[in-house]
Amino acid sequence: MRELEFLINLINRLPLMELEINCTLLIGGRIIEGELIPAKMYYRLLSERLQRTGPFTGETERTVVGALVNIFDNFAGLSFNLENPRDTPSLSDEDLQDIYLQRAVLHTESEGLTHLGLLHLRPLAVQGFRLGSSRSLR
Repeated sequence: MRELEFLINLINRLPLMELEINCTLLIGGRIIEGELIPAKMYYRLLSERLQRTGPFTGETERTVVGALVNIFDNFAGLSFNLENPRDTPSLSDEDLQDIYLQRAVLHTESEGLTHLGLLHLRPLAVQGFRLGSSRSLR
């Protein structure tokens, strides 16, 4: 799976380009298709989607969602702790070796297509890989 490792490394080293690479993965005997994206883009999209949820009526809900948005923004490189920048959560080298997909779709015989949206996977789970997909992901 050196090709997959190479692509993951490439897109994470060039996060500002926000490359999106269509790919098909075989995981646990199931086929998942999606667009391979940089980790920072994945967390930015998570933050944006979380901010669109709600409305939240309780203070606890708003506080929890605000804290999650802040963490995702930190991982995306969009914000940091001004008082103590070293306390800002950030992605580790190990995180940058993971697979981040957008527009992920699971293919199953019994249920057809299941739209998964954003998906984060460990490379060790992948049994097979190819570039491209059998359908348009847009």
